[in-house]
Amino acid sequence: MPACSPLSLPPARPDGLPGGPGGGATLAPHGAAHRRAGRPAATLVIALASQLVGVAGASASPRTDPTSGRAVFTGATSTHATSLYLNPATLGLETGLRVYLAGTLTVDQEHIDRQLEDSSGALADGRSISDLRAHGGGELLVSWLPSERIAVGMGIRSAPAEGFWSGGGAAFHSLGGDQRDYDFTFAGTFRVSSRFYFGTALSLSSSLLPDLISDPLHVRSALRVSFARDTAIATGTPGLMSSCGEAACGVGNPEATERYQLDVSPSTLLSSLILGFVVRLGTETYLGLSYHTPPGFSVQSSLDGTVTMTQAPRDGGLTLRGDASIDISYPASVEAAVSTPLPRETTLVAGLRWEDTSRLAVYDVRMHGSQLAARGVPEWIRRARGLRDSVAMWAGVEQRERETWRLGGRLGFERGAVAHEHLSPSNNSPSSLTLDLGAQWRTRGSRWAVQLGYGLAYFLPASVTDSAYSVRNQIDCVDSGYDYASRACRATRSGYGIETAAGDYDRLQHAFRLGLRYER
Repeated sequence: MPACSPLSLPPARPDGLPGGPGGGATLAPHGAAHRRAGRPAATLVIALASQLVGVAGASASPRTDPTSGRAVFTGATSTHATSLYLNPATLGLETGLRVYLAGTLTVDQEHIDRQLEDSSGALADGRSISDLRAHGGGELLVSWLPSERIAVGMGIRSAPAEGFWSGGGAAFHSLGGDQRDYDFTFAGTFRVSSRFYFGTALSLSSSLLPDLISDPLHVRSALRVSFARDTAIATGTPGLMSSCGEAACGVGNPEATERYQLDVSPSTLLSSLILGFVVRLGTETYLGLSYHTPPGFSVQSSLDGTVTMTQAPRDGGLTLRGDASIDISYPASVEAAVSTPLPRETTLVAGLRWEDTSRLAVYDVRMHGSQLAARGVPEWIRRARGLRDSVAMWAGVEQRERETWRLGGRLGFERGAVAHEHLSPSNNSPSSLTLDLGAQWRTRGSRWAVQLGYGLAYFLPASVTDSAYSVRNQIDCVDSGYDYASRACRATRSGYGIETAAGDYDRLQHAFRLGLRYER
């Protein structure tokens, strides 16, 4: 592809058309008998075992941690140690020293009955594809009340990272990757009155921790993104007729497919501020509210690193390397909760979380370097996320602190962070129903307690027939002479000029937390 085509304009051209990866799948069609293929339980066990010995990356929906917040014993009115980063004001509701050590794990099961798209945009049945990803995390949190009015806390944490589709069969959407952060949090709480507590926390996010501890996690970056790009559709209708061996390329031909792997991280610490308060409305009845600013001081955060690109076989199949950056607008969030006592030593807890994930609508990818420029590799590619604001709510009943056993459960609902037409293998977050269970055990009179939590998110099945993704967007935009006012060019510039994401989507997510508490 020519280096100066509108698909590879230099960053100085603000109206340049990013070269969106395109093309269709190469999977053979299948019959209806393959629909809703089962997921072997043995595969789940293997994935769990592998992640318990080597932590990778993944998350919930899509930038929140399902092992805290909606999880039993946690939330904006809870005195749980996780309040250090959920609502620091609650640290003032207890006394003494508290130490909390926990390991977390999320497991995602996804299944898609794909639709394939030809060069005319017509759809036909494709193969069933599945993905199973397990992602771990951990945290060490400490809080202390040096006086009746002041509480302080600090912690180090890595939540289960957000993982991207890696199960194959959707290369133009995702070839795998993840986003992981390491957070250092410092918190302080002040009791304004007997009914009102105010707290604030500063959270510093970094991807550099593994380098400081001799790299036992083998994690080198905050964000890894891999995908394929169809070079045939990048030049419109003439590209479809170009040669791929002994035949015309058409859509999604492996001979015309090049692959990208980006490995980027912030060059400095990203800081975010957490502001929270707790109001005592009555005897043991509390209202809590917290606000989390986006990481970074600017509207966008820039992550810098490297790109490894493998040319399409018809172009030589060489491996090229260069520099890369991805601009991201991280979301802010608000969390609220209320808790009130019930009979039989139990407590009713209800919570709500809003997150403006619509800010994270696209990954703005820039690539440069002598090897890339010499081979005409696009300098600008936009990868659609298609996110909208998400809202989650939950409610449940928990037992109060006891000598030995303590149990709890919650039910919830979350509005999908991805609109129906924007669902794809790399952005599969429709609305979901959640179930969370928790248990705590301590020996009589002991200062130590063990907590175990499990959460299940059942994402409502979605059948997508009106996908925003289409190879016709890319083809029609090129054929129009790059008419930026056209619908096809607008869609392509937003990252939707790739193969369709139409199909039937199923997803389950499991969340596990095992924690050890010490109180004095």
